[in-house]
Amino acid sequence: MQLVLRLSGERPELIKTLSPDWNARLVKGATIIEARVDGDGYVLPSNVDFAPASLRIDVEEQGGGATNTGSATVICGRGGSPLKPYRVPRRQICDGPHAYFSVGECVVIRAAHHRDDVVTIATMFVREVKHNRFAIVTEEIWKGDPSDLPETYARFEAAVKAAVKKSHCYHCRCAHFISMPEVK
Repeated sequence: MQLVLRLSGERPELIKTLSPDWNARLVKGATIIEARVDGDGYVLPSNVDFAPASLRIDVEEQGGGATNTGSATVICGRGGSPLKPYRVPRRQICDGPHAYFSVGECVVIRAAHHRDDVVTIATMFVREVKHNRFAIVTEEIWKGDPSDLPETYARFEAAVKAAVKKSHCYHCRCAHFISMPEVK
C-alpha cells in the first residue's frame, strides 16, 4: 500500500525539479508522485503546485492458498462492486500481487483460513493530519465467519465469496475480483 499524488497532465519538467529522493513517473495523461513515509504518516514535496491533483491509495489484490492454510486480499468499491485495476501483471507469481488499483477510497476484504474461514471487511481512505501530512486510515467494519455476514453488509457478499475462494485457491496466480472492460 502506498499513497500517491496524481497530478493532471504529463509534467516531465516537474519530475526534473524534484530531488532524487522522490519517486515520480509519467503515466498517460498524468504525473504520479509517491508520498514519502514519515513516522506514522506520509508527506509530499512542499515545492509542488497540487492543483489540479488527487491523493490516491495504491493497493493490490493478492494472496492464495497453500497446503493447509491461505490468505487473500480483494479490493472493492464502497458499494461492493469490483473495481477496474490499472495493471494486471502478465507473469503472475504464486501468492503475489495479481491486480493493482489506485483509489481515493475503497473497501478491503481480507480472508484467512486455517481449519475455518475468517473474513475482515475494512474501509480505507486518506485523511490530512496536518498541512502537507497525510495518513491512510483503515477502519474495520466487520469481522467473522462469511456465513454469518450481516444483512447490513450484504452488498459485499460477492467480494467476500471471492476473497474466501482466493484464500483456498492453491498457489493462486490470478485476480479473483476485478472489473474488466468489455471486449468488442
